Amino acid sequence: MGADRLDEVLDAAYDCLTRYGVRRTTMDDIASTMGVSRSAGYL
Repeated sequence: MGADRLDEVLDAAYDCLTRYGVRRTTMDDIASTMGVSRSAGYL
């Protein structure tokens, strides 16, 4: 994973975690925030 992609994932995760909290945040939320499919978020 490149540094840019990692930053994108971390930014999206931070946004979701602050919005929904730890218990309600899902990979679907993070992928949606990134504008990619859930499976693409794992690459």
